[in-house]
Amino acid sequence: MKKSIIIYFLLTIFHCSKLCSQNITINKDLNIVIEQLNVSQVLTVLDSINTQILNQRINKNLLSNKDRSFHLEILEFIGTLLGNPSDSLNQYKSELLDFFPINHNTYMAQINIKHKNKPDIQLIYNLIATVNERVYFSSLLDYNTSNWNNKIFDTVNYFYRNGINEDRANSFSQKNKLFHKFEKEAVGLKFYMVNNYQEILQLIGVDYNSSTIGKMRDGLGVVGDVIFSIMNNEDFSHDLFHFYSGKIHNDNIRNCIAEEGVAYSWGNAYYTNTNSGEMTNQSTLVSELKKYLERNNKVSLLELFENHLWRDSSGIYNQLAPDYQVGRLLASLICDKVEHKYGMIGINQLLSCGTSPNQFAPFLDITDKLIGINRNNFDREVQKLLDDY
Repeated sequence: MKKSIIIYFLLTIFHCSKLCSQNITINKDLNIVIEQLNVSQVLTVLDSINTQILNQRINKNLLSNKDRSFHLEILEFIGTLLGNPSDSLNQYKSELLDFFPINHNTYMAQINIKHKNKPDIQLIYNLIATVNERVYFSSLLDYNTSNWNNKIFDTVNYFYRNGINEDRANSFSQKNKLFHKFEKEAVGLKFYMVNNYQEILQLIGVDYNSSTIGKMRDGLGVVGDVIFSIMNNEDFSHDLFHFYSGKIHNDNIRNCIAEEGVAYSWGNAYYTNTNSGEMTNQSTLVSELKKYLERNNKVSLLELFENHLWRDSSGIYNQLAPDYQVGRLLASLICDKVEHKYGMIGINQLLSCGTSPNQFAPFLDITDKLIGINRNNFDREVQKLLDDY
């Protein structure tokens, strides 16, 4: 017969001290009851998974079998919210705030991460521990969405609380199949509809993170086979392109300018229009840029490309959204010309052209060789692309 183990006597020992050689401490007010295993065994494994999350290197054998690759990626993502993993154990201290049952052999653990030398909270996150003969961990996504609705659109399974825009969902499911250009089969996807980035964090178990305060307009994915929407929009084709590109090209040679250019062309500008809630496509961005150039005919396209690709302060798209980058729009037009002339052979050359000595130099070196666009003639040649659009 299973015996409940109540560890009131352990709390005094653990209060404000480490668990033997472990890194996590225990909230002084916490009473832990576990029926299946010795409490110290569970806490030892919990300390281990917490350390691995902070180091962003998790042993998959500690994770539940169901959706293991997703749980691995999402728990390592939680670790990235603290920044560089090499300093995590030296810089932060961990405290188990709460540990309580949610059914007969499943428990919720809540962990608080603080700076060792500062009182500021950096991260509070939760994970699920399933306790049988061993302890296995998982993220909270299934637990937090167990009563959601779902509907399948071809290769994409959408999960949502209330309604869903079926036209957008159908369109995105078709876009998922278009990436056969990379000679890859369409991946079956789980797509969770969320209102903002903070809701994503809540769904995966993050109660608080100091580095993402106020962050609202981003989505998240593809994580395993899971997507979290951008501002409750059913289209995630921008980052879906990056997902498929990453299956072909190694990270150390992927050129970010080419990546963003193709993503703006094949997908969209990632963020929703703040007025309509719709995704903004290439043609809308081109139209707005042409209007801007009519009013500002002395502006250099090369300057817009080089200085407004990572952060855009040009103001060209302020009436649409604060997040669009005109430099990426110009890159997309160049990538389109390469694809028109050389197909996927040219696109793959751009995507894999490297990053040395910077992102711009190898990109323009390839475009010069393929379609004759370089820094010296950039304004003239890219203006032709705009005129012909």
